[in-house]
Amino acid sequence: MYTEYNISELFKMHFAYEAKPYPIAIANRVRIGYYGAIPFEEQIIPKRNEISKLGVKLWEKNLVGREFFMPINLEGYLLQNTIISASTQKNIVEKVLVGRKGTVKEMISAEDWVFNVKGIIVSADNNYPEEEVTKLSDLYEINKALKIKNALAAILLKNNEKVVIRSLNLVEVKMENVQAFDMQLVSDNDFEIVIK
Repeated sequence: MYTEYNISELFKMHFAYEAKPYPIAIANRVRIGYYGAIPFEEQIIPKRNEISKLGVKLWEKNLVGREFFMPINLEGYLLQNTIISASTQKNIVEKVLVGRKGTVKEMISAEDWVFNVKGIIVSADNNYPEEEVTKLSDLYEINKALKIKNALAAILLKNNEKVVIRSLNLVEVKMENVQAFDMQLVSDNDFEIVIK
């Protein structure tokens, strides 16, 4: 038996982030039109994609059986109720030329992708999710590149989906059966060194 919770409210409470519902989740509810409710049989509900074009799951069930979008799996461990964002930037050398406006740019390299992940672990009972937090801590202790399965990572990392956990932050506990966390993952590319 577990306490009812609203994942959007938990994100708002722990991260000051207000999650908007996905359109398909709204479409799955009875729509109210100008002339009243449209009977369920007459609704046109788009079929959602379960798997991305790159073969990665787009939906997963959390510990209490609720679905969430764009799951993140690290080395076989499913991070719970997550949102993910990604960023990178280029390292550019700029040279000033006399008598010319602006600068000449030479792109030297692109930095790693940085993935910021926020998540909420909710236990299946009313106790602190000790086992799941221990698994998350053990994952952080692994000092090597981890295989990531996530739709966004698959797109950005192009068949080299490995990341290193740069940081893990366990957010202050505000409910006895909930542990919020945020972590930063950095892409790790394989390089070949050729010695001649």
